Amino acid sequence: MTDLIPSHFLTPTKNRIFDDFKAEFEAGNIGLYLAKAESPEQAMVSINAQSTFYPASLCKLFYLACFLSKVEQKELVADDEDWRAVDNMVSLSSNDATSYVLNRLCNTSTGATLTEPQLTPWIEKRKSVQRWLATHCPQISPKQYHLYHATFDESPYGRDQQARDILGSNQLSPLACAQMMASLFLDENLLPDHLTKTKRLLSKNSGQNRFSFDGVDQVTQFIGGALPKGATYWSKAGWTSQVKHETAYVFLGDCDCYVMSIFTQGEALVDDAKLFSELTQFLVGEIE
Repeated sequence: MTDLIPSHFLTPTKNRIFDDFKAEFEAGNIGLYLAKAESPEQAMVSINAQSTFYPASLCKLFYLACFLSKVEQKELVADDEDWRAVDNMVSLSSNDATSYVLNRLCNTSTGATLTEPQLTPWIEKRKSVQRWLATHCPQISPKQYHLYHATFDESPYGRDQQARDILGSNQLSPLACAQMMASLFLDENLLPDHLTKTKRLLSKNSGQNRFSFDGVDQVTQFIGGALPKGATYWSKAGWTSQVKHETAYVFLGDCDCYVMSIFTQGEALVDDAKLFSELTQFLVGEIE
């Protein structure tokens, strides 16, 4: 049930955490991925990394990349309100801002339910991010992303619910998120000021972007809470009552940077205050 990449074969006997959570790994409820950022497809660790999970707010990483690309290609003329929404979508993980940004990317609008003749073209527009990914990110397998929707504090309504019923929920894999994180940092086509903005929005260093819009600490019980002293990192986390994920670009003070993804699903795993730290420490141990 695990997609262990041959370059780094892991067995449950290599680390205590595999004994403690063996059933969860085998059930596909924990996904891990680790690679050098300069070669994100060459895994150091890959467990359930090509399996897709409901991503919660990790979709915002992809919407950020799509937004920057469309601005650079002059497909979207961004104003101050657009940039305010992008900032809050990423740094504060605002769901309202995400809905605004996604509608800008797709040229759609949120609102009441639509009749079938009205809904069909609306649905096609909502496939804009999927089409962008297929064209601009061919290194990411289309089997590992399914992105049509915004995120919501409670639930979608109206045409957004109609779209969810027809298209299913958003889905992402740990590998796809690691690849996107590496692409954002290493894409030579990204304008310098856009790279600077990306780093600022994703930074979790020196207290930056520590708390989400609803007050969740995005560091202590996530990857940042278990990184060694002196490490610097940039990340996007996502969580609900049923999932808890994070993808990070990490520099540990050596000459290499790394991308890592930790995905967990199921209420018991989400509520385990130590699990994310233990998984992070395992991945760091594979680097060191």
